[in-house]
Amino acid sequence: MKYLSVLLVALTGCSSAPKQLPIVVTNNEKDIYITKVEQIVSESASVLTAVATSVPVGIPRELIEGQITRLSGVSKPTVERVKEFQRVIKEQDSKAVKKDQEEASKVEADTDGIWRLVEQKDTELNEAKVRLKLAEEERQRVIKDKILWLCSCIGGAILTAGVLILAFTTRKISGVVMIACGGLAIGSAWIFDSPWFPWIAGTGVAVAVGDFLVIAGVKTYRYLRPSRTPLEQHQ
Repeated sequence: MKYLSVLLVALTGCSSAPKQLPIVVTNNEKDIYITKVEQIVSESASVLTAVATSVPVGIPRELIEGQITRLSGVSKPTVERVKEFQRVIKEQDSKAVKKDQEEASKVEADTDGIWRLVEQKDTELNEAKVRLKLAEEERQRVIKDKILWLCSCIGGAILTAGVLILAFTTRKISGVVMIACGGLAIGSAWIFDSPWFPWIAGTGVAVAVGDFLVIAGVKTYRYLRPSRTPLEQHQ
């Protein structure tokens, strides 16, 4: 039983291979796209805020103010840009208006270009995640193969020792136990793959702990029990 307990504890330790930490990858192009959209919304809200003050009170102005509120939910207008657009309106700066129109006409092309980069990056990240998953599975397989090879070698040595003990000594029970333990180690491949392995490993730990407690208890009792007198020994 002692040999079986030691072997089961060893198998439990072999099964707990360290896991590789996941590699975190992000799509920075999405952040660029979101920032660009927020800038466009803030610019539009700033224009409408500047224009609203020049529109008479009534339905048109209320509609403009409603759009300002809607856009501000995404990105608020800035004081600097509102003042700049108010200056353009006050001074009737046609050059500034033309420049703003040219920039506005490029918005769709700019955002579409950035979004294509976002989609391309997403595709690359998904492919990278698949490669990482396959690499991790291969790493785990290599570790498992090494563990099983080691357990098989240890099992073979234990089984051989058990056969020799059984053949050339009088300790037949010890030989049979060692042969069983060696066979268990050699056949550990199916144990590791079995859904029952946690129960097998847990039982092994429990048996090992119980075996240790029994041995410790017996040795403690023998050490602490009172010595028998010569008269008691003759009786």
